[in-house]
Parts: sequence; structure tokens; C-alpha cells
Amino acid sequence: MFRRICLALVAVLALAVPAFAQDYGFFYGIDCTILNPVNDQTWCGDNNGNWKVYHNGAWVTLGPPPDTANILPFGYYIDTGIAGSTSRPRGGSWIVNEIPLIDVGGAGAWDEMIAGDPWLMRDPNGTTYYLFYFGADASSPAFYQEGYAVSQDLINWTKNATNPVLTKGNAGAWDSQGAGKGAVIQLGNTYYMYYDGMSTTDAPSGGPSKIGVATASSLAGPWTKYAGNPILTGGTEGNGDVTVEVDVPSPFVYQGTVYLFYRGRKGAPDWRTRIYYATSTDGVTFTRRGMALDVSPAGYPSSPIGYPPIPPSTYPPSFDAGWIGPGRIIQVGRFFLMSYNGGSSQPGGLGAEPDPAGHGFAFSTDLVTWSKYSANSFLAMDTKRYSWRLWRTSVVQIGNNFYNFFNATSGGRERTFLAAFYPTPPTVLPYLEITGNLAVNAYVSTWLPATVDVGGVDLGTPADASSGREVRVGANGGNTVFRVGQDSTHNGYLMWAWGALASDASLRLETFGGSNPLLLQGSGGYVGIGKTDFPTALLDLTATGGATLGTPATREMRIGVAAGANVAIVRVGQDSTHNGYVAWYADATPANATLNLSTWGGNNALVLQDAGGLVKIPYLPNASPGAGTKALWYDPADDNRVKFAP
Repeated sequence: MFRRICLALVAVLALAVPAFAQDYGFFYGIDCTILNPVNDQTWCGDNNGNWKVYHNGAWVTLGPPPDTANILPFGYYIDTGIAGSTSRPRGGSWIVNEIPLIDVGGAGAWDEMIAGDPWLMRDPNGTTYYLFYFGADASSPAFYQEGYAVSQDLINWTKNATNPVLTKGNAGAWDSQGAGKGAVIQLGNTYYMYYDGMSTTDAPSGGPSKIGVATASSLAGPWTKYAGNPILTGGTEGNGDVTVEVDVPSPFVYQGTVYLFYRGRKGAPDWRTRIYYATSTDGVTFTRRGMALDVSPAGYPSSPIGYPPIPPSTYPPSFDAGWIGPGRIIQVGRFFLMSYNGGSSQPGGLGAEPDPAGHGFAFSTDLVTWSKYSANSFLAMDTKRYSWRLWRTSVVQIGNNFYNFFNATSGGRERTFLAAFYPTPPTVLPYLEITGNLAVNAYVSTWLPATVDVGGVDLGTPADASSGREVRVGANGGNTVFRVGQDSTHNGYLMWAWGALASDASLRLETFGGSNPLLLQGSGGYVGIGKTDFPTALLDLTATGGATLGTPATREMRIGVAAGANVAIVRVGQDSTHNGYVAWYADATPANATLNLSTWGGNNALVLQDAGGLVKIPYLPNASPGAGTKALWYDPADDNRVKFAP
């Protein structure tokens, strides 16, 4: 919590994935006999270095495991003909949506600095999702409280207008500095929100944090704090460890018992946090049971059941050797899956949270003994991403899809993001990365191959045939759009407007509803229209292949006479017969071409300098050009007066 208090000082997606079939799954680096599967196709990499699959009521040994670094725990293999040592579980990838689901509030808002630690719930009728999150303001130390946002599609979220719904306590209360990081379950007709809090007195030293609970009859609240709070504080855990503070509660209900997992910190000189748990039958009175998950040794992943078969010296430093904290526990088939986050650096004191390194998984069959996934972390910190510093994870399963709601530091503030699980590793093309929402009619990963057709039509030969560097989006029967912007009515797009006749289609570059200006070469540079050669002026409309119009001035627009035409015109006005124009009338003899300044049909007056000012006509002849020329000249014999030759 110390990190989050100090932070104030720094002032669709719905990706389809194949079903995770009941009781299918695979685990690595454990004693396979503890799984006791009831169905075929449960995979296990045992601690002797062999892959086994449960088939026809028995474990079948298939041979050494593949490279586990490319396998995620949702992998599985569905094949009724299991035999063959080449059979392997499938892997997959987590794809991050870099557009925040929940963004921080504006200046002075209760969630100005942090909008994180997400916890997803769905209302009883199944139509509305609630995403609870805790917010921190810009105070020093920061005050933090709990709010929520609602959505119908898991992508577009609206913050509750009356946030925060769980507020910090009054002066002198145990949670007077903050009440947040809420995690919600339902017991009977009552919702229980477990949260951690800290007093204003303890905040300057970073803690200690404690855990309380609030209840409500609906997810929308109102939420009432339990009179007996806090329900858990630092103390002697069930395994004899002594913790000096507890926070980050993560509840799970199983067979009428509430399992409350939480982060507990040992005192000096250790200061590392582990995951402990306590149980309750009424949701408020808990019995401490002991440690659920320990930090990993510095050089390799650990497991309370057994070490992975690969020699420890081959592993890089563990991502979770410094500290860990629980994310969320879900049940997948007959197994329990815990997502958690961790860091490799050891904390230096009470409330300290060094930078995180990533998200990991642990598995259990009884909620008591847990085994870490050997290829952790499944989502690692990556400075190339906007959401690069990963904090709390919350993996959930909705239908056949798996989602990771998490908060990450970006631009000095913490926001809530979403990642979804893809069943197949992506194809990599350096320097071409698509992040955010990408809805297409074909499979596309975070990294796109060199040439990508995501429509149902053939769009022709790649523009750069030598390297094939081209991205295509096409459709047969509707518009295709590439859109950028900041909200639903302030954005711009490049759109191919489809036509029943291909010749009726058009390419458009617009801002939505004209709400914003369209700038071309805002930093300077030439723009050409109707040209295939390079423009030679700020706006160059000269005919391709035509004559050069001379050296451009510093600011110049050019319109040249097109091939086969005899005039180039710039026109302004109000309708088809009331306008004016500057026209260049070409001639086979260039010296005979003329520049005309006129109103259409002479229907309107032509006014020069109507506000006053000189009109200069250089190079008038000093002798009459002759009758019929209708030209001006000046007479030196008559005091240089300008005269007209009719």
C-alpha cells in the first residue's frame, strides 16, 4: 500500500476461444496421481520429466514434455485417439487491450491517481456487469475509496454517478485514510465486500493495513460496514508465521465455506508478503489456516507439491521471489485456479511494494495445497506496452472465454485494463503491432504477419511486392473503416464506402460529423492532389506530367491546366450563377494565354480594395495599344493619367 499512497506525489474484445471442457486441463511439475481425473484428456507433466495423459481409466506416459515456456494453463488436447508420443497439449497467448477499461478521474476527483484492483460481478439477471475498483486521489498521503462501473459487453464501461460507494472512515477510525481493493461474493441474498483499510495515523509510515467487510442487498448498494471491523489484522497465522499487516482480500465460496485469501507481510528483516488464507461459515468470523502460497526461491519456481523436472540452474530469476499477492480464485472443472501478481525485489519495510514483474497462476484440488504453474509468469511486465507495470490480476471465466482484468501503471497513474486468452501463439512481424480493439472477419493476433487479409474479398497484389509489407481490411457488402480518436463522437476515420457497383465506391478521410478539423501536413510539407509525382507546393494540383509552374513561393497553392483542357480555375461564390473566379486560359502560344478575374456572367460587381488602399498595376504601356484592344495604358504627356483604349 505504501506505493499507492506515495503515487499521489506524482502529480470484441469478446475474443472467441474454444471451450475448456469439463475436467480437461493440464498441470506440470506435480505428482499426477493427486489429480484423480474422471474424464479422458487430462494432461500432466510429472516430476520425472514425462508427459502423461489420462485415457481409458489410466495414466498413459507419452514422453518428455515440450518447451513449457510456450504453454499456458488453459491448454488442452481433445482427440479420442490419444496414442502417439507426438501428441501435445495446445498453448495460447494473452492479448492485452491497451485502451483502459476504467480510466482515472479528472483533477480533484476521488480517483484522480488510481482506478485499479478490479473485481468483476454480474447481476442476478445476467444482463449487467459490475466492475468494482478502488480509487486514490492526489493527496499526500493519498485517500483511497471504492467505486464501481457497469457494462453490458465487458468493453464499454460507465462509472457509477454516486461513486465512491464505500468511503473511508471518519477521523479516528481504523480505515480513516482509506477503504478499498474491494472483493465481492454472494452468500444467500446478501453481498459481502471484503476490503482493506488504513488509519490516518498509520498512513505516513505506510501501514499497517487491515481487512474489513461491508454488506449490501444488491451490487449497487448501499454498502454497510460491519460493526465488528476490522475482521483480520496482522498476527499469528495458522502455520505459525507472524504477520505485521494483512491486505488485498480475495474471497471464494465453496460448499458453504468462505475461503478468504489475503496478502500477509512478515516483519523485519524479511518484509516479504505471502498469500495466507482463513475460513468462515458466516462471512464475518474467520479462522486463520496458514500459508497458501509462498514466494519463490530467487533462482527458480517452487511448488509445495514438487519441483519441475528441469534443473533449477536453467531458470532465470523468479518473477515472484520478492513478494506476492492474491488476484482471484475460480473453479475450472474439478480444479481451482488462482491468479496472483508478484515482484522479484524484496520490500524494504512496512507497506512497501517494489515494482511488480508479472502475473502468475497456481493450481489446487482442495483450496489448501497449491502448485505454481511452472512457466510463470503468464503475463509479464513489458515496457513496450502502455500497460507495462502490472499490478493486481483477476482472471475470470465467462462462458468459454477467459479474461484477465488487471490494473497497470501508465503515465504515472494506475488504470484498469483487460486481456483475453487466445488459443494459438501469434505470428510475429517486427514493427507492426496492433493493440486495442480489433474486430475482424478472420483470425488476427496482437502481431500481424507481413500481409494480412481480414476481409472476404481479394484486394489484389501487395503494394510492396518485394517485402509484402501490407495490411488489408476488406469487405464485400459493407463499408470498411480504420478509426482513431478519443470518444464516440470525436474521432476520425479512413473509410472505403462500399458500392453495389465497384465504380460507385469511394475512399473517404473524415472526422466524425465534422466535429473536429482535418489537418493535412500539420507540421509542414507539400500535399499533392491528382498527381503521381511529388508535389512541389503546399497544395499542388498541377497536371501530372504537365509543365512545371516555376519555383514555389514560401506559401503557395498551384492549379495547373490538365492535359487536353484549356483552363484552370479557382472559384468562390454562393450558387451556380453568382460566383467569381480567377481563371487561366491556356493558348498554344503561351504568350497569348490570359489570366481573368471575373464574376460569373457579370451578374455581380467586381470590387477591388473596397476598404481603401492602393491598387497597383505594374508594367502598363505608355502608348495607346490601339482601338478595339479594350486595354489600359498611361499617357506621359497627360501627367501619367491611366486611360482606356475602347
